[in-house]
Amino acid sequence: MLRARQQSGAATLLGAMVSLLIMTIVMFFISNVTISDSVASVAYVRAARSFNAAEAGVDAIIAQLNADKTNNPASMTYLCSSGYVKSSSGTACQNSSADAGNAYVVAATSLSDAALQYTATLTRTNTNGPITIASTGGFSGCLSSGCTRQQVTTQIALAKFFPASPSDAISTTGPINLNGSGCVQNTSGTGYAIRAGSSVGSTNNLNGSSCTANNGNGTFGASDAFDANLGYMSSVAPATMPDNSGNSYPYFQQMFGRTPNDVWAVKDGTSLPNDSDGTVTAGKIYWLTGAIDLQGGVYGTASSPVIIIVNGSLTMRGNTTINGLLFVWGASDISGNVTVNGSIMDDGAFNKSTGNMTVIYDPNIVSNASNIKGQFTKTAGSWKDF
Repeated sequence: MLRARQQSGAATLLGAMVSLLIMTIVMFFISNVTISDSVASVAYVRAARSFNAAEAGVDAIIAQLNADKTNNPASMTYLCSSGYVKSSSGTACQNSSADAGNAYVVAATSLSDAALQYTATLTRTNTNGPITIASTGGFSGCLSSGCTRQQVTTQIALAKFFPASPSDAISTTGPINLNGSGCVQNTSGTGYAIRAGSSVGSTNNLNGSSCTANNGNGTFGASDAFDANLGYMSSVAPATMPDNSGNSYPYFQQMFGRTPNDVWAVKDGTSLPNDSDGTVTAGKIYWLTGAIDLQGGVYGTASSPVIIIVNGSLTMRGNTTINGLLFVWGASDISGNVTVNGSIMDDGAFNKSTGNMTVIYDPNIVSNASNIKGQFTKTAGSWKDF
């Protein structure tokens, strides 16, 4: 009887020990799983925050590009005047295709959450093509080590504000009269040197060559043309701006693809500042009202042209150069040494009386002008985060 009780007690003890062992093993595995889950959770959070930092880097670069384009288009942080990205190695912009191999590396930059940073590389192989941004995000001090890092790559492109642009060196809804020496050229392969909605006089037509090859005299490119459709597009200028008359302005809207109110809303000024080299007015839009008399100066540059809209009459005298687009809602009279690289549009009559005028349609300047007020945005389908 005693022996049976002893055997029963031993079995109970053994069972208890086995149960304790099983519980220990279970607790060990539960602890390991908990630790693993905790580690995984921390890693997930770190990866997510690093990814957010990389995204924030892309957004910060786009914001800087758009701020520069609005406030300082002649000297952008990341771009050469040619449109290629700068080299962060300190090599000066060559403003040629040689810059296509440049890469701008944004140094490690802290975010509002000081624990996070991003660094990025910008490249662009074509002046009018997309900019590629590769942004790496992570925790401070970890961007170049074995810490958790995340990278995103995307392309951005400039969305034009002006969906349309002129195709002629000079176009008018009314007559054009050219006297004295001067040259009008459009050898772009599209549009005309001169296109008028009424009569064209004294063009000294010498098609097929260039202003330079003919000592700055003649009309070159597609021959001058009478286009009755332009005459039908003539309209009276808005009496006040913004315009609430309900009138339509077909010639203006064909040239710019925007209404007068659209352009008025984004103008940079209602008077033209003094400018001797084009940098003050580069990349800007000016809406001038009344009888305007330009007596010299350089307005806009080839890479950052100007758009000048005159709601009234225009007289240009002295040595005046405009790199960009000139639109006049009234009569124009040229009596000085005037050069326009881009395009002149006149919803009225255009007269060149004396002096030496040169108007050269430059498709690159016209394209750059149509980019004024445009914004860089992400290109659909270009985002990669793996």
